Amino acid sequence: MHKDYLGTPHLFIALTKLDGGCTQDALRTLNVPTLWLTGDEDIVYPPFLSDILAKLMPDARAARVAQAGHSVYFERPGEFNRIVDEFLGANP
Repeated sequence: MHKDYLGTPHLFIALTKLDGGCTQDALRTLNVPTLWLTGDEDIVYPPFLSDILAKLMPDARAARVAQAGHSVYFERPGEFNRIVDEFLGANP
């Protein structure tokens, strides 16, 4: 279960209709390796949205970093680098 975030419905709508043309249907057609990486304490981009968007895309995955907020690369650089290195190694 996700936390309640102010404006989350509006954020989700915005993320699934990017640039006025990218809809959920369009995301389902994007067959490129994609990593949605977020901190489990992120209040700017709630982690459950990464899970939803990753499920919409055929070659996407979501990863969460414990004890990190929105700036995972800064807050947990070792964990960030490990996850990104693993993703890039699996998708040369």
